[in-house]
Amino acid sequence: MFSSGSSTCRPLPAELWGVVCSFVGDLELWITCRQVSRTLRKEAEREFGSARLPKLQLIWDLRSNGWHEDVEYFFTSRIKLQQGAAQPPQLNHDGSRVHLQLELKMVYFAPNSGGLVSPTPTGISTARGLAKEATWRSFQDANGGPVPGSQSAVSNTPISMIGNYTNDTPLPALAVNADASECSFDWKSFLDAFYGQYVHVGKQLRPQNPVLAILDKFEQASADITNHYLGFDPVSTLQTRYLCSFNHLEDGLFQRAYIARLKRAHERGGLKFTLSIQDMNHVQSRVGYLRRVRYFRMAYHLSAERGIETSWTLRAEAGYEEETSQPSPFWI
Repeated sequence: MFSSGSSTCRPLPAELWGVVCSFVGDLELWITCRQVSRTLRKEAEREFGSARLPKLQLIWDLRSNGWHEDVEYFFTSRIKLQQGAAQPPQLNHDGSRVHLQLELKMVYFAPNSGGLVSPTPTGISTARGLAKEATWRSFQDANGGPVPGSQSAVSNTPISMIGNYTNDTPLPALAVNADASECSFDWKSFLDAFYGQYVHVGKQLRPQNPVLAILDKFEQASADITNHYLGFDPVSTLQTRYLCSFNHLEDGLFQRAYIARLKRAHERGGLKFTLSIQDMNHVQSRVGYLRRVRYFRMAYHLSAERGIETSWTLRAEAGYEEETSQPSPFWI
């Protein structure tokens, strides 16, 4: 029982805490509510697993290749899980792992033949099969953590998006079934790292209350985009130019959080952590890209809330593909 002055009230039942959790934002729900009590932690995880996790989007791009009759064929591959998938995320019996249906698309790029050999349907088909197997292996390896003996401290992990939050944290304990086009991973550890990087940024801004620091930052960004972006003609290139550089000064904060994450991953694996100039360039590029996706998504959601038309570029940059568009003839 809780007491306040002369009044006394009974604790809320778990069902009502579940209702409360449904009105809490993603970051506060996962980072703050789960620290209050065992009951609230359970309800917060139930709410996230049932209502928020189905909104997770994954996009992973890779340039892959395959051979046929001594000709190397190049493909651009994309593995994705998008909102509205036919098979929603499923949790295993103890709720520790989430199972996701994935989709692999591959677009034929070009043969590396110096123009001496023309591509053939048979060559493309055969090479595509080999490239497909390599793509699934690379997807598994990219999420396996630091590789001993690797010359690079960073890897090409998937872009993950929930609401306006965007990150490229690895998928812990990832298991891939290429034949069924599905995967499973430890979703709670994933979310700890996904939102934990934002908390690291928040601590640099406001050590006593890092979650509130991020929420204030998002609120200010939302106001700025509403005031300065949503008034543009939706087909104007000013939209893209504005959002590509929007809040670019925050990149330094996210770079430090990104490097701290890489360092922890190496320490857990008992590996020495060194960051080369090439690695640092990758971190800078990756952080800048994640920022652009984050604010393109924010602009997309703000526009949708107000019934404002959005451009194809905005939807694509935000990770939402055109549902009604015809597939490209190059996708095979």
